Amino acid sequence: MVSHTNQGISHILQEGTKISFGLHEVFLKNLEACDDLKKKISSSFGPNGMNKLMLQKNGRILISSDTVSILNNLKFIHPASKILVFSALFQEQELGDNAGTVILLSTEILKQAYELLKSGFSTSEIIQNFEEAGRITLKILNSLVVHRLINLKNLNLVKSVLFFCTKESDRNFNNHIAPQIAFICSRIFSTAFQKFSKENLRVIKIIGGSINETKTISGSVILKDTEGSVKNTRKANIVMFSCLFDLPGVETKNSFLFKKPQDILSYEKDLTNSMEEKITTLHQKGINVIIANGFGDSVLGFFGKI
Repeated sequence: MVSHTNQGISHILQEGTKISFGLHEVFLKNLEACDDLKKKISSSFGPNGMNKLMLQKNGRILISSDTVSILNNLKFIHPASKILVFSALFQEQELGDNAGTVILLSTEILKQAYELLKSGFSTSEIIQNFEEAGRITLKILNSLVVHRLINLKNLNLVKSVLFFCTKESDRNFNNHIAPQIAFICSRIFSTAFQKFSKENLRVIKIIGGSINETKTISGSVILKDTEGSVKNTRKANIVMFSCLFDLPGVETKNSFLFKKPQDILSYEKDLTNSMEEKITTLHQKGINVIIANGFGDSVLGFFGKI
């Protein structure tokens, strides 16, 4: 006699897979995963937070209480905890801080939502009321504003705000760095969209020197020495190439058709004459600075003749 046992779908899933049924049970499992993540972050939160000892992928040991460092060195599997981690990292990417606050606040909101579910409220009602609470919170925060920057183009006003972000003992920042940051803010601020774009800001580190030699310019900085003997120029007319400025090599994917043996012998000479004509044409148009990924030795020889 053969007996059949109803095993459900567990026998066709990976071993160790857990199945939850019902809205409350599923929500509780998600809440538990988020609460576990919160406990790991909350113990390292604040000025008295404890450090975490983590083993990185490269085998090195990292000791840190920073939320972003902890999240980047832990592997999360549960979907609910992944959503919290992505939200926290997005907060860090956009605003540069308060990644841990996102996790702590979100978990507490989930706990309160679970209590409302047990009280009989529907999911749509809870979401609707949380959205309304968010709008009310924004109104309250706007009413608590002590000082508002009306004109971000005013360097003195922006500097005065930056001074509050640092200690009085940090004179290097207040006297040298803060004015430059204020200048950057006034330059990259978009009046039309009322926001900053970090894509308009680049930081170039040059070996040597001190923080007092930091300088802010409007333009482009190329961290490489110039080719040739000319090291500086004024009122430059610039042309930029995103490729190598040189004679085409053998390895290029170009096709050449030679009809006569003389064409093969004169091939290199023709290329040289063609490049020299291009450089001469650029010079005649007033171009005196060329930026490219690299220059060949033969091309540098042409520049020396001009």
